Amino acid sequence: MLSLSTLNLIGPRAVDVLSELSYAPMTPDHFPSLFCKEMSVGYANGIRVMSMTHTGEPGFMLYIPIEYALHVYNEVMSVGQKYGIRNAGYYALRSLRIEKFFAFWGQDINNLTTPLECGRESRVKLEKGMDFIGRDALLQQKQNGVYKRLTMFILDDHDSDLDLWPWWGEPIYRNGQYVGKTTSSAYSYSLERHVCL
Repeated sequence: MLSLSTLNLIGPRAVDVLSELSYAPMTPDHFPSLFCKEMSVGYANGIRVMSMTHTGEPGFMLYIPIEYALHVYNEVMSVGQKYGIRNAGYYALRSLRIEKFFAFWGQDINNLTTPLECGRESRVKLEKGMDFIGRDALLQQKQNGVYKRLTMFILDDHDSDLDLWPWWGEPIYRNGQYVGKTTSSAYSYSLERHVCL
């Protein structure tokens, strides 16, 4: 059984840091977005590196055999010092992903959510003519339209110092009628307001 630890390397200098730790080319031609390959990082091999993050920021997800996790972390932090690397916690990552409208599997979307309902229709190539499970249902939904949609709300009239902070599950009303609920929420430090999905 293979036990893995995960390390997020996120930000505009993530490519620079990983380039110094691996012999693999990190250019977009060799490592396009949403691509995964196995590579060595420092003295550790068998690291699965995916060119995506769950924050909407540029970067990589490193899936590391547990016995190499501390070594890879120390190498990343050592090389990253000259680029201003810092540790970031869960709530910082949550805030980033929500303000970038990056849906979270199991909370914002699930196996009952279609790509058309959550703004991910560009990831489904219906025009290629390849058959897949659910293709006919998606074509029908595309023709008929969606009746629910994941969207983003920025709270304009919310006082972060005085009002309760939304978390998730709050009801959404339109013209006095219940139309849905929030699935995620966070304070956006770049917008200086709360954002709800």
